[in-house]
Amino acid sequence: MAERFNTKNPRPSNSMKDLNDNALAYDDFINSDADEAVDRFNKPFPTVRRQVSDRIDELVGASQNAIESADIAKAAAQSATIAANLYTTLAQAQKAIEDGFIPLNAMFNVSVDFASTPPRFADQYQNVNGVATPTGVSYPSSESLNEITKLINTQDSESVAFSFEDSLGRSCAIIYGDGRFLLPLTIQEEVKSTKSADGWVWTVRGDNGNILAGFNDRGEAVGFYTPPVEANAPTARNESLFLTPNSFDGATQTDRIKAALDLIEFNGGGTLTLGIDTVTVPNTNTWLISESLLLPDYTTLYIDNSKLKLQNGVFDNIIRNKGIVVDPANPYSYALKLNENRGIRIKGSGITTAFIEGPDVPYVAPHPVTGGAPVAWVGDAYGWRTLGILLANTKDYEIFNFKMQKTTCWAISQEHGCDGMYLHDLDFNTTVKNGDGIDFRKGCSNGRVERITGVTADDTIAMTALLNFIETYPFGTYIYPLQVGGDKPSPLGDNITNISISGVSSKSAHNQVRILPTGGSVIDTVSISNIEDTAATGGSQVLVSTSSSYGRPAYLTDMRNIVVNGIKSNFSQNPLTISGPLINARFNSIRQAKAGGSLYVQSSAFPYVNVSITNAKAV
Repeated sequence: MAERFNTKNPRPSNSMKDLNDNALAYDDFINSDADEAVDRFNKPFPTVRRQVSDRIDELVGASQNAIESADIAKAAAQSATIAANLYTTLAQAQKAIEDGFIPLNAMFNVSVDFASTPPRFADQYQNVNGVATPTGVSYPSSESLNEITKLINTQDSESVAFSFEDSLGRSCAIIYGDGRFLLPLTIQEEVKSTKSADGWVWTVRGDNGNILAGFNDRGEAVGFYTPPVEANAPTARNESLFLTPNSFDGATQTDRIKAALDLIEFNGGGTLTLGIDTVTVPNTNTWLISESLLLPDYTTLYIDNSKLKLQNGVFDNIIRNKGIVVDPANPYSYALKLNENRGIRIKGSGITTAFIEGPDVPYVAPHPVTGGAPVAWVGDAYGWRTLGILLANTKDYEIFNFKMQKTTCWAISQEHGCDGMYLHDLDFNTTVKNGDGIDFRKGCSNGRVERITGVTADDTIAMTALLNFIETYPFGTYIYPLQVGGDKPSPLGDNITNISISGVSSKSAHNQVRILPTGGSVIDTVSISNIEDTAATGGSQVLVSTSSSYGRPAYLTDMRNIVVNGIKSNFSQNPLTISGPLINARFNSIRQAKAGGSLYVQSSAFPYVNVSITNAKAV
């Protein structure tokens, strides 16, 4: 049974979840036997059954306006409101005429028995010289509307599936086989002569102002208005498609994977499984790619007892979301746009059986500024193309159950509008400069991280909200931007908020978990628990700090509402280091098992408000 997501996202919205809810609302609008349906804000609006009763005479009035004099059109418009009343019997309607409630020449409707043939719920009448006179127009019941829908669905796009006609046989509106709902030319010309501020001449709207149906001033009738979508965008969420690259043609594994992703995007979602490649001879469970895989909405990429690996000498991400629109003129600089993606899942069969891996030999070329002999383009100085998995403006996604290794910089980076993420059961083995495991950049919110293991050549998890760090590149040692959305203020967000991290057991060359805001960005509401080292860290297990090395250091209110509960040091000198202004923070349950190691370090150079450290013990 189809279900609604009820996101309550504000309008306008191009979310696939909201499109799903709009489609279900439309289905209720057309097919429900009830008088009311509800929109995606759970506000009621009249169904077709109700609208036919209350509104159809306005459409008939539009037809009359196209061929009759202005005086008659005015009279018809005045009578439309009265005609919306539905009389139970013909006798009741005749009495209303005699009592003066139905003006001369006015249209009105009379209910019809539900067993009538053809199925309908009302017939139209006119007051002709004081007598209720049938016009020959009838209004369909829900059964008839269902039959119309079936009829439309069986027609080709150019056929007239259905034509609404008045008593003289003139078409008032036409439905074509492809769903177009148009007015004939005579009425189009009349409608075109009527203008309005928003381009709509006649509309049916929900309580929230959404246009459910109407006629615009270009002479077009629209049964259900939705905002335009980009070419090739999913038309609906549909994750029931399951594919492997083995089903597709292509000269390379990359070609076949891309073909499968194209079909998933066309379908509106689906799962692509990378298992055994049965096309390549000999068969293999290693999938070599020559460019980044671009994941569209509601795509699940499943690494099933296999390895996804970037080819030697390729300078690119392994995976990124398709909404990152690269600038062809500056392919290593800022993106042209960060379009929203939703519902992406990158999963594996387990950290010992599923691998996402960088190249054995990274891309080498002369330094882009100083020239000279070829050097490996690895590390943060060479920008966002060095990141293993890069997501920007991506919502409601999940990454889990695999191991990442041989990265050329950070393994997973998230930025600018990423929200609702869940990263868990991941293992890292990074050896490169700036070999972080998981990074949250500015604009990230509402995320969970759980059960992270492995060895990282830099921070295992870092939250670095760096605002206005670098405005132009190259800058010092930095050749290209590491944030694909840039360092300047962004409508997609500059802060990091509401992140929960639990269960980190790793060896880190720097810190296991790092919190770092600069430049006026804010890190707010962070929960960290159950952090344990498997070897000595190069820095601290948990580091809460600011730095002038990345722009203006943080002010007092830039780090706030931090809770850390449970740090166990087996090998590290410093379980906890606090070296930045902090407000509203609690640090509890620190255990130091290293002989001679400190319990914590708190710099006296910064202000602290409502900050406490409790239950810190050597064991």
